[in-house]
Formats: sequence, C-alpha cells, structure tokens
Amino acid sequence: MRKCITCGKSKELTEFGKFHWWGKDLHYKSCKECKSRAKDKGWESADKTCIKCGVVASEENKAKRLSYMPGKYLCMRCENNGVTIYEIGIEAREKKLEDFKKLTSPDTRRECKKCGVEKPGNEFGRMHQTVFATCKECYEKYKVLKITAENFIKSKIILGEIIRPEKCPCCGKLPEYPLKFYHKDLNKSEEIIWLCNECYKGKMNGATDKVLKNCTI
Repeated sequence: MRKCITCGKSKELTEFGKFHWWGKDLHYKSCKECKSRAKDKGWESADKTCIKCGVVASEENKAKRLSYMPGKYLCMRCENNGVTIYEIGIEAREKKLEDFKKLTSPDTRRECKKCGVEKPGNEFGRMHQTVFATCKECYEKYKVLKITAENFIKSKIILGEIIRPEKCPCCGKLPEYPLKFYHKDLNKSEEIIWLCNECYKGKMNGATDKVLKNCTI
C-alpha cells in the first residue's frame, strides 16, 4: 500500500504510475487518478486558437495555455500527435526573426511616428529584435533634447535655484525615496513636474494623461 500525496488516500502500488531512474523502476507519489485529473485541469474549450494548427478549440478538441508564451494555446490533437514545446519555441523564434528582417529591409517602406515621413526600413532604430516606431534621425534629435533638458534641471538643483519638494504634488504622499522630475514638453526645459516612484511608474506604463490630470500643480 502507498499513500497518495495529492488526495491522501492509501491505494495499491499498481494504482501509481512508474518511471525509470538510474537503472531503477520507481513509482510516482501521486496516484494515476490524481495525475489524470491534474492533466485535464489546464484544458479549456472556449474560443482558444491553437498556435500550431490554427484550429479553434471545442469540447472534443480542447486547448491548453502555454505558460512560457502568454496568450498562446496548444490543442489536444497537436499534443497527442507529438508536438513538443521545443518545436513551438523554434517556430515562434524563426517567425519573429523573419518579421524583424522584413521590417528592417530597405525594400520595406514605413511611416515615422514622429515626423510622419515614409522611409526605408533600415532607417529605423532597433534594439535586439525590436524595431522602433521612430526613424533614427528623429530618435537622435529626441535623445539630444532630452539629455540637454535633464542636464539643465540637474545643474539648477546643484546650484540651489530649484528646490526638490518633500511631498509628491501628484498624489500628496510623503515618498520613501527622493522625487523625480518629469518634463511635460522637452522644448520648455524649465517646466517640470515632480513625481514619486509610484506616479512615475504609472507615467512610464502609459498612464501619463491620468497621472498629470490628478496633479495638484
């Protein structure tokens, strides 16, 4: 007899699955029934598309969420046909590389988000396998403008002409760390807004308008 660690019931040794390890045949700590229940638990049947075959999941052919690929699913039929995680990962990486080469090709024409001019794909900045929405020229101008504006404020703080407030003017809290300054318009280097870490993170995550709307300044 052996006790299952999942359901806590004592069952015959034949009710436990076997595995081979270092020349020995050993038994799992969970019984076959609990193992089967755990395997079926992650399967869903509501409007999930398989990443491999593109078939929408149903009651007969359910889909399972892939933990290493957010928002992607693998259907039961593909798993039973021997489709492995390694194969899916290789295919996804090859597709991403193919899309990256297409975006950075001189034959591809893209519109810059900043200046609105259509330019070849190789004139856009990139990092690893991510292509920027702005062209290299606009990005370099933005970078110079940002560094100039930040250095201007930092020099004013050192000289004592600008005093860092103690409380965050946005949420009114007394922060644990010193406040950070944020330029609403880089062309107006003297106009800054002080933000705490939480408000600054909200700004960085795309909540700029909401954060600035709640500011008391």
